[in-house]
Amino acid sequence: MDFMRNLILPLVLFAVCAECAAQDISKIDRNFEPRKIGSVEFRFYDAKNAPFKVEGAPWRKEGGAYSRLPDGVTKDNASPGVVGLCNHTSGLAIRFATDSKSVAVRYVTNGSGIMGHMARSGSSGFDLYARDENGRYVFVKNFHQRNVSEMGKVPYEELGANFPDSKMREFALFMPRYCGVKSVEIGVLPGAEIKPPAPHKVAKPIVFYGSSITQGGCASRPATVYTGKLCRELDAEEINLGFSGNAKGEDILAEKIGDIDMSIFVYDYDYNAPSVRHLEKTHERFFKIFRKKRPDTPVIIMTRCSWPSPDRVAVIRKTYENAVKSGDKNVYFIDCTGIFEPYGGIAECTVDQCHPTDLGFHAMYEAVLPVAKKILEKNK
Repeated sequence: MDFMRNLILPLVLFAVCAECAAQDISKIDRNFEPRKIGSVEFRFYDAKNAPFKVEGAPWRKEGGAYSRLPDGVTKDNASPGVVGLCNHTSGLAIRFATDSKSVAVRYVTNGSGIMGHMARSGSSGFDLYARDENGRYVFVKNFHQRNVSEMGKVPYEELGANFPDSKMREFALFMPRYCGVKSVEIGVLPGAEIKPPAPHKVAKPIVFYGSSITQGGCASRPATVYTGKLCRELDAEEINLGFSGNAKGEDILAEKIGDIDMSIFVYDYDYNAPSVRHLEKTHERFFKIFRKKRPDTPVIIMTRCSWPSPDRVAVIRKTYENAVKSGDKNVYFIDCTGIFEPYGGIAECTVDQCHPTDLGFHAMYEAVLPVAKKILEKNK
């Protein structure tokens, strides 16, 4: 009996394996289903899952939706717009490494992101960057769906990059600033390897809170917002909690932001306070709520860069000065009044005398960068 069992079992296993081999694996696992873009064949993988790393969504669980806030933020404790805007993917990025000579992107947005004063390449587009030999991210391509009637309904796919060799490269796909995203897939050549990205040089993220400008209005591309430029230069994860028209200094936002372990908090709250009185009631209170949870986190407090208001600057400066008087050694102040002047002023740096162009965002980046560098150097 033992002889017969030993003889039959290998034959059965061989038959089972032969049956598996005869099946088309692409019908079992759709990741193995090839798709062609032009003449190039790709295999697409869902970017929500490992080895891809989704950044900019601190409360998101692996495989979960692309959202910037946790479930506890509702219309009852925050501005109504925040609940919808948190699904805009501003600051989110998908990082990965692959040895594929060609890389493609396939996605479905949640809406069109159409606005009269912002290009769709920025509001609903994606930016693909690759690290060069010096470790810096360089721009590769912008993707944005041309057929508006298909946006949010029909998947859009496009070839992103072609390289002369198949060495391992690291990529970052920066997501839309003013649009939600249902799904993103990364396409690589059949047989290519995908790995997790290397850790950032700055171990903890930089967190930004503020208005439509913080969210990214009205950059021409997702990656040209000052928040993204700053984080690429410093090699840090960006967590963008800019909420267009709805950053009003709510207590719940201060509490939730205080839950994040970060390297720097950029506190850019000003524009959306409906009045100076509202700003007086909320600006310092927000800071104190955050500071209670994060007593040692460096905080950069900023004023608005357009629509100058001496009264608002005074309120914001008071938050900073009171913190310093209380012994806070990790608070910094940037008065952004006039920072556009060396770059041609409001006319050249905004699209509507308020929201920055790429040039305006560069001016903001130049204002914040030296302060952020000083902080990181101090805290090495």
